[in-house]
Amino acid sequence: MIRAPRCFLRISVAPAAALAAALLSSLARCSFLEPRDPVDSSLSPYFGTKTRYEDVNPGLLSGPEAPWRDPELLEGTCTPVQLVALIRHGTRYPTAKQIRKLRQLHGLLQARGSRDGGGSSTGSRD
Repeated sequence: MIRAPRCFLRISVAPAAALAAALLSSLARCSFLEPRDPVDSSLSPYFGTKTRYEDVNPGLLSGPEAPWRDPELLEGTCTPVQLVALIRHGTRYPTAKQIRKLRQLHGLLQARGSRDGGGSSTGSRD
């Protein structure tokens, strides 16, 4: 006597096919709703991680050095007043090499300030 093999999974094909069709159609709709270029979204100028320099300063599109070509922004007419460093990583435990570079930069800035006749408004704070 020959027996047919038992089927352990008794699943109807119709519900699985309907579920697959629903999943594929929802994925297709999601891809149609996305903007073509995610960088050009209307909200991109408001987010720092998505802001392009051209969005903030449209003059850069004509040439990357366009803002510096303005005669009012010549180096001789500007005097540095303060230097602020925003360092996000590596400030807790700086290496000896980083400390040497910062001291060298500090010395250069002090020398330039005394040469230009400018004084430090923060005193002798190191």
